[in-house]
Parts: sequence; structure tokens; C-alpha cells
Amino acid sequence: MKQKVFSMLALLLMAATGAVAQTTYTVVGNNEAMFGLAWDPSSTANDMTKNGDGTYSITYTNVYLTEDVQYKVVENHSWTEAYPDENRVINIAKAGTYTVTIHFNPTTHEVYETIPYTVTLADGTDDVENWTITPKMGLSENDQVTITYNGTKKVKSVTAVKKAAVETMEFVEFTSGGKKVKFANMNLGATSVADGTKSYGDYYAWGATEPFGTVDYSTNPAKVTPTEGHTGGYSQANAPYYSVSVSAYTKYNTDNLTTLEAADDVVTAKMGEGYRMPTTADFQTLYAACGGTGESKKPSSISSGDAYSQGIYWVEGAETAVTVGSDKYKANGVLFVQDADTHVFFPAAGFVSGTNLTSAGSYGTQWSSSVKESDTKFASFLFFGNNSVRPATTLNRYYGFTVRPVQEGTLLSTITSDYTAQNGETLYGKLGSNVKISIADGAKVTLKDVTINGVNNPDYGWAGITCAGDATITLEGANTLKGFQRDYPGIYVPEGKTLTIEGEGSLNASGNGYSTGIGGGFYKDCGDIVINGGNITATGGNNNAGIGGGDGGNCGAITISGGTVTATGGDYAAGIGSGQYANCGDITISGGTITATGGYWAAGIGGGYKNGASGNITITSGVTQVTATKGSDDAESIGKGKGGTAITVNIENGANVIQN
Repeated sequence: MKQKVFSMLALLLMAATGAVAQTTYTVVGNNEAMFGLAWDPSSTANDMTKNGDGTYSITYTNVYLTEDVQYKVVENHSWTEAYPDENRVINIAKAGTYTVTIHFNPTTHEVYETIPYTVTLADGTDDVENWTITPKMGLSENDQVTITYNGTKKVKSVTAVKKAAVETMEFVEFTSGGKKVKFANMNLGATSVADGTKSYGDYYAWGATEPFGTVDYSTNPAKVTPTEGHTGGYSQANAPYYSVSVSAYTKYNTDNLTTLEAADDVVTAKMGEGYRMPTTADFQTLYAACGGTGESKKPSSISSGDAYSQGIYWVEGAETAVTVGSDKYKANGVLFVQDADTHVFFPAAGFVSGTNLTSAGSYGTQWSSSVKESDTKFASFLFFGNNSVRPATTLNRYYGFTVRPVQEGTLLSTITSDYTAQNGETLYGKLGSNVKISIADGAKVTLKDVTINGVNNPDYGWAGITCAGDATITLEGANTLKGFQRDYPGIYVPEGKTLTIEGEGSLNASGNGYSTGIGGGFYKDCGDIVINGGNITATGGNNNAGIGGGDGGNCGAITISGGTVTATGGDYAAGIGSGQYANCGDITISGGTITATGGYWAAGIGGGYKNGASGNITITSGVTQVTATKGSDDAESIGKGKGGTAITVNIENGANVIQN
């Protein structure tokens, strides 16, 4: 009886308050540029809108997609109900910028997406449900499409309908003076590389992540309509971080910030991690790579039929298209050419002041992310016209300029086969495939917010990162590395070679069972390890040092001159030094804050269980603090492991060393 009374009371309360729960459907997926946080069911930004026919949909405009975007639709911000059972994969021809609408039918639980410009079967095609088209969306001209019939009928004919082609964003790498930069082939918000106003894209004030106005090119002159909240359009009063009351900018002024932070970088905001606005230095690298010298250069002329050769060229394609190589330019602008295969076009999109679009077709202006340090009300930009190209010009931050994305380096989520990073390269993002990542011999590589979590599978015999020879790693952001098989470390340093780690970022490196955090592995000798900076945490598995040698594998010299280093050895292995039944070269610590903890029967710094003849250990007075903790039942915090060969230890007077 009580149950019925409570049920009736609940119904009455719901009727009185109108509190009938509404079902919410939300899209979750792996592409952060599209969905925000990956696989986040709590995100209200990805809630779908109910349509008149009872279905739901959500549209993502101008998002950068790779070939492996996956998603689901969840009910009421919970994983309890998620559709379809297997992740839905967006099938596109190649990485690029797209507008995507995701659809969901709550009755049938059907999930699908549509992207403008698709290939579909014509109405009346026989046995239509048994045909597949791969890829069917996001196609550009000359892309290959495979149409397959999977049924059993004798189909007489099939007709495919190809909708209008869409141009996709790609990145081109330019190199000059040892510096590299990858520029997009089109502006942010553009739908074409070089087709009139379609190639212009959106206009942004410096530091703004949304346009202050929309442009209607069908009128002459073009009409700029201010967006909501930006009366007057591109004006000083609307500029980000400008205070009318004090008549000054309140950020990027005297705060030592010389480059836009990620939150104020429109490219990062629109495209996600790994993409950003160019710096002044990036534009200067582009300029120099294409033969530019000094502060400005008059561009050369180029005509239809000309071949690509190094130079900076003015293209007059607005009236009559200019064809260079196999590429057609139907807009005025500047063409940067490093070589026949490396070139990028910037349309002369003009700029917006207030609500006036000025000089479109005659001049181009491209914001950098760099403020003018000597006068911070100005920011730097690329200027170009038919008489001059200048990579570093400055103007007040409120003007509306176009923006060209750059890619910081190599996005690990796009790598699907073994990959070797080259000198000057930046790796970033999370590796999603079980592939081997190496650093070329002699290369200096930056890790920026990298995550490589090895799966501990015997089929994948490699480290989180493998140094092919001498290597330097610069740390930016937070990085995590773990070996792919239990005998391989987070970072493997080959015997006779040297790994140098520097930078201000962090690194968490570990093995996957029986290997070091940084160094060698199970009966795998390793080379020298030099640490000059960074916040480093290295954890070894059983019988393996945190930093140094593995189980039965000898280690070269270990030198630490700076940074914050926390190294923990597995059982029978030192925190910094050797694993069990092995030896290590000289260990020299001259700077930094070091915490080293040994495993059972091992020293904090020095030898593991029954270590062999090893080099000397030297700690100078330049260290901030060294804390060495021996494992249980071991005699020395700094020195040999239990049953091992004695190690000479030199600690300078005044060195701040704590031995536990």
C-alpha cells in the first residue's frame, strides 16, 4: 500500500510542477577540435537539437577532421545508453576542414552523418541497400571512389551522382636556416585555395576568436554587417582586452606576454591542439625559404604556363585565371614558392576597419600571433601587394585581418604506421595506433603534450620512443611515455649513443613490466643519458632502474645538471643507476632537485642487486637538493646494491644531499 501511495504522490508532484524529464542526446567522440574534450558525455555543447520529425541533429561548422574521427550518441549525458554499439567512423577522403551534421533517430537508434559534397547512388538503383561507397563524403576533384555491390541479385546498372567538389585544408612545410614551419594551403574560414572571394575566409581582430562582422561580397562595395555585441564592427572599443576607461590594452602589454596564449589564438580555438596562428618568425621563415631577403621584397610576376621555381610572385588571377603547373589561381594574391613541390598562395583579401572592407584584390594582411614588444598596442602581420611583400609589419590590434593556420609539427593521432621524427620536428598529441615512434640519429625533437601509452603486447617489441642514435628531446607541456612491451622502456637509448633531455615541460616515463623508465630494458644495454632540464618522473619495472640500466643490461654514463627529477627503481634496481646483475657508467649530478628511490636490495643512486663494476658517483655543491633512499635490506643509499661491487662516491662539501 505504501508503494502505491508514494507512486501516486510522485505522479501528482510531476503534474503539479511539470517536471517531466526530457531525454537529451549528446555526441561524444575522439576529435577534440570537433567535440571539445574527447569522449566527454557531460558536455552540453554537444547536445543535439530535436527536429520536427522527432529525430535529432547537430552541425559542426568548419572543423578540421582526420581520417579516423569516431563518435557515438549517448542518452542523458551517461554511458548507460550509447549508440551505435560500435563507434561510428566518419568516412572522408582526406584530412581537411569540413562542415558535418550528425543525425540520430531515437526510435530506430540509427546514427549517421552528412557532409556537403558527397557521392550517392541515383534514385532507382537496383538493390540499393547492398551497395557501399568508399569514401562517399568530403571529396575533392580527382579523388578515387570505390562503389561495391554486396548483394546476390544480377544488377543491371548503377549510376553514381558526384556532388560539387569541396577543397580541403592541407599543410605545406617550408624550411630555412634550420627552421621549419607548416603553413595551411588556405585561410581560416575559407572554402577555396584560390577561387575569388571563396578563398578570403573570415576576418579577425588580433586576439579575437570570432569575427566582428560578416561580409556580403554580392554588393559593390562589399557590405560588412557587425555581429551581435560588436556595434561598429572592427573598432578600438571592440578590440579584445582594450579598456575604454583607461584607453589602453590590459593584456599583452606590460605582462611579458609576447605571443597570443592558446585561449586567444583563433586557430587553436577553431581547430584544436597542434594548430595555431603563425608567429612573426614563422612568416620570416616562409619569406626566407622562398628567396626573400631584407625587410621587404617586390614580388616577381608570373603568368599562365610558367613552372614553379623558387621565388615570391604576384598573381593577377581575379579577371583571368592564372595556371601554374597544374594549379589554377582565380584570385589576386601572392604566391610563395620554395620549390616545385612546396608552394602556398595567399589571396589579397584586404582588411576591415569599422564596417568597411578595404583593398580587397589589391593587398593582403595576415595576422601573426606576435605583439610588437616596443609598442604593445600594435601586433605584427604579413603584408603583401603587387609592389611589396613584408613579413613583419605592425598595426593596431583592432583591425580585421585574415588568418592562415600553421601546424606545429606532427599530430600523433594521425600516424598509423611506424614513424621516425626528424631534426627540428615537434611531436604532439596522443598516439592512437600501436606503431613504433623513433627519433632520427642526430635529431633534436620537441615533445609537446605527447601521450604514448604502450599496450604491453608481445607483438609490439619497442619502446614508447626509440632513439635511433644520438638524440635531443626538448620538453614542452605535459608528456607521458610508456613502452609497448614489458621488456622495453618509456625511452630507449641505444648502446654507444647519447640522449639529452632539456626544456621546461614535464615527462612521465615508465616501462611496462620489466624495463626502465628511461634507458635500457631486459638484457638490453643502453647508452649515455644527459638531463639538463624539465620535470621528469621515471619509473622502472621489476629489476630495472628508473633512469639507467635494465635487468642484466648495462648502462652508459648518467649526467644531470638541472631540472626536477624523480626516479624510482623496481625491486632489485636503483632509482638512478643500474638494474640487477648489471653495471653503470659514471653518475654525475651537478644541479637540479633530484629524488631517487631504489627497490628492494638496491641503492637510491648507484647499483642494483649484485651490480658489477661501475663508474664513480659525483654530486657537486651546485645541486639544489639530492635525496637518495635505499631499498629495504640494502646498506647504501648512494653506492652499490646488495651483493654488488663497491662504487666510489664523491660528494662535494656544501652539497645538499639527504641519504635515507
